Order: sequence, then structure tokens, then C-alpha cells
Amino acid sequence: LAVLDIKERRAEQVMFDDYAVEGSVSPDGRRVLFIREGEAWWRQGYKGSRAGQIWMLNRDDGTCEQLAGEIHECRWPLWKPDGKGFYYVSNRSGSYNLWERDFETGQDRQRTTFQTDSVLFPAISRDGNTVVFRHQFDFYRWQPDSNSTPEKIEIQRVGDASDLPVERLVLDRATEISFTQDGLQVAFISGGDVWVMDTELREPRRVTQTAEEERDVVFAPDGKSLWFISDEGGQADLWRALPANESKYWWENTAFTLTRVTNDPEVESKAQFSRDGRRLGFVKGRGDLWLADAEGGGNARRIVESWASPSFDFSPDGEWVVYSRNDEWFNSDVWMVPTNGSREPFNLSRHPYNDTAPPEGPDRLPGLMGAILRKRLLVQGFIISDHYGDGRY
Repeated sequence: LAVLDIKERRAEQVMFDDYAVEGSVSPDGRRVLFIREGEAWWRQGYKGSRAGQIWMLNRDDGTCEQLAGEIHECRWPLWKPDGKGFYYVSNRSGSYNLWERDFETGQDRQRTTFQTDSVLFPAISRDGNTVVFRHQFDFYRWQPDSNSTPEKIEIQRVGDASDLPVERLVLDRATEISFTQDGLQVAFISGGDVWVMDTELREPRRVTQTAEEERDVVFAPDGKSLWFISDEGGQADLWRALPANESKYWWENTAFTLTRVTNDPEVESKAQFSRDGRRLGFVKGRGDLWLADAEGGGNARRIVESWASPSFDFSPDGEWVVYSRNDEWFNSDVWMVPTNGSREPFNLSRHPYNDTAPPEGPDRLPGLMGAILRKRLLVQGFIISDHYGDGRY
């Protein structure tokens, strides 16, 4: 049990080295009422050795005296303003009611007579003229100097009543996942909407809530924006999401700013960032490959015209795009094109058998020549293996 001076900032003063709860300091500050033992307040009708006991500490000599302690519970002592007694709650009448102890006579007097439930968490005004407590789900007011019964306090809420709709949604799978660079946050598609979540607490937060489908979700390399394809409004466009509070993690936000980046009847898909975060690539229509500035999606331009949707990837320095697509004879080759448009795309593999899937991920060889070499080695290996079709090399 300790006391804290509210007028001066200093460390708390320990009164005695043992446990105590519900302390109440007398008006003169020299005595303290407190509780030891006691069952949980919501346990009705308990009688036994664990029942709460009321003790009093004399701060002048440090002695303690037990004032109330029997087989019935005694809780929440409150000093009377004159210091000649105190109020407390006890269940000795069968229910928790308010009682009064007078120091001069040593007698206890029952002051409330509730037959069911409990008097809980009483508080007394500074002048001692009003005691307020909870009974069931209401607050009551009682005046000690009168013979009146406790009066229920009517509490009214001024304002329009809110009737917020409750939506119960059960989702058992997620697809099209994207992580931030540090791996601490993840975005995914579930139920056709975009969600974000941290990888530790795993508390998902919904970013979009539309009747249409979202897909192809991807974080920008800096993790500050989230890009995805949405069918919002009846057409598939590229969208960007920003958290309302950028100083917080994505999953800590409750609101997000959604912006439509493209707005045309052509279908966008396969959004992907360059490693340096400067460029955004995506497929439009049947298979045209487009590039745009990663900051806002401006300066969009077509770099590859195709009738079939390509698989593509950026070189580590972001200056080249490598992709595979079918030609008019449905043969797939690996192609490269500079992102600045300084030359036309050129066929890197040039083989009558299918060469597909440019390598992706952090294990790519560094630099343009490394990327080209890796593509050539993969393509070469694929051609040798596929040439006979029976596993011979």
C-alpha cells in the first residue's frame, strides 16, 4: 500500500510492505481504510474464509486494525466527511448493500435494502451529502442525511442514435500476395477485395469494399502506395491506394485514399514495378505492354504491341524489359526492349520451340549483361531439353 502526493511531484510513499486494495484516506489524512482478501465482485453470495476484510492503518504509529472481517464480504470503504465513521458494501443481508459503521458506538447499520443483485463501485461527494453507486445496469443517488430511498439517475444521450450496419464476413483463402520490402506487411486479395496485414499480429484490414473484383495487387518498392486492378464502374482499370495516415503502418489505418490511374475501356492487368521503383509496367488490352512513371502513373506509353498477353520482368538496373510472347504461329520467344524506347524490341532467343517465363526474383544476375546471359542460359537449356521431347540432352 502506497500514497502519492498530488500537490508535489515526488516518489510514492510506501505505507507498509504488503498487499492491499481499495484504499481510502481519511479527511485529516492520518488514517487509511483498505481491503484485504476478497472474492471477485461479480461472485454473488460468497461466504467463507476468503471474504474481504476492512482494515485501518494509523499513519502516525504505523499500526493496523481490522474493523470488519467475517464470513461475509466487505468491500469499497468510504470515509464520512467528519471522519467519525465510514460507508462500505457487504453481502451479510443476502445481497450486496450499502452499510454504515459508526466509530463511537461500533455499530453497523444497513442503508440500502436491495433484494437482488448488488450495490457496486460506490463513490461519495466531497461534502458527504451524496453517495452514487451502480445497481444492475443503472446508477443510483442516495443522500445519507435523509430517510429517502436511493433514486435512479436518468442518463440521456443527446444526439442522433446511431444504427451502424453489422457485416459478418467469413473468408477462408487469399490469393495474389505482395510483401513490402522489409517483409513486415503483406497485401493480398480475398473475397475479391484488397486487404493488408502485418506478418506478426496478422490482423487483416480491408482496403477496398466494392461489388466488383480486384486483382493483381502489388506494393510500390518504397511501400508507400499499393497498386491493383479493379473492375470498379464496369471496366478494368489500374488503381492506386494510399493510407490516410502515412506515419502509421498500413494495417493500423482505418481509411484509405483510392485513385483511378487509368480510365479507358481497355483491360489493364499484370502491374509490376521496376526494382528501382521508377517505372511501372502493365499489360493493356489483348497484350500491349505499357510503361508509366511510378509516381502517380503519369507519362504512360506503349513499348510493345502484341495480340497475346506477355510475361515480363525488368532488368536489375531498370533500363530494360525482358518479356516472352507468342507470335502469329503461337511460338513463344524471349524478347528485350529498352525502357527509354531508344530501339525496337529484339528477339533474344530466336528458336522454333517455346521459350517462356523470364526469370524473376532477387536471385537475378546483376547488370544488363548478367540478365542477358541468364536468359540465354535458361533459354538454351530449355531448347536442348525440349528439342527431342523424350528427356535426351
